[in-house]
Amino acid sequence: QMIVVDNGKPFDSLYFETLLACYSITKKSRPPAQSRNGSVCERLFGTTNTQFIHNLCGNTKLTKNVREVTKEFNPRNLAVWTLEMLTPRIQQYCYEVYDTNEHSTLCQSPREAMETNLGVPEIGKRDFTIIPYDHDFQVRTLLTTRTGKAKLHGQKGVHLNYLDYWCDAFSDPKLAGTQVDVRFDPNNASLAYAFVNGRWVSCYSSYVNIFQNMSASSMALATTLFRAKRKASGRAKILNAVNLANFMTEVANDEAILLQIAKDRALRASQFG
Repeated sequence: QMIVVDNGKPFDSLYFETLLACYSITKKSRPPAQSRNGSVCERLFGTTNTQFIHNLCGNTKLTKNVREVTKEFNPRNLAVWTLEMLTPRIQQYCYEVYDTNEHSTLCQSPREAMETNLGVPEIGKRDFTIIPYDHDFQVRTLLTTRTGKAKLHGQKGVHLNYLDYWCDAFSDPKLAGTQVDVRFDPNNASLAYAFVNGRWVSCYSSYVNIFQNMSASSMALATTLFRAKRKASGRAKILNAVNLANFMTEVANDEAILLQIAKDRALRASQFG
């Protein structure tokens, strides 16, 4: 029913307000520089840092006081954990260590509190407050354009981030030239969504095999490199899906692109299911 947020710019946007309105959620903004007025889960982040993250080799706690950092103790030189290796350890800490230790406020472990439904007999289950993690919710929380809409071209579909996206629903001639609500997946450049005929439909870009493993960060890096190389060669060329796909094929071994794709792959593999 309520969500507590800080004063970050995205939380004050029409896009975020619309999402909350769809699910009848009230937003509360905490006072600036007063983290203790934030959401309850902020406390869990702090506990995880002090008990686990800050005790790992390569943690960045020392960088709060940059002047005290020397080459010998610089976290960049001590980092050994990859995201794939860290993820199972975080899961183990959350569900096997923290979850089974006695909590001073609960006088029992968090797991025991959940198993005994602490507080449920007094306040009830409140099933009406549950927001299902379904397809509509996932789409509504994806990124969108500056206006939240895109113009539908009768033959090319919608144009987002230099790529054209198409689906069978766009074949309706009545939709040509209209503005439709759109969303795009930041972890998969080959997929986007459009709100057509009262529902969200999946749209796919051309050259799916090339763009499906690219995130929004990878696309931004690729377009920057594309422009830089064209400028250096003195050739002016329009940046579109065809040219970008050809460019990605040419620089398949480019270290910067490979590094970003590796990061994207590690992030997808480590997301909690």
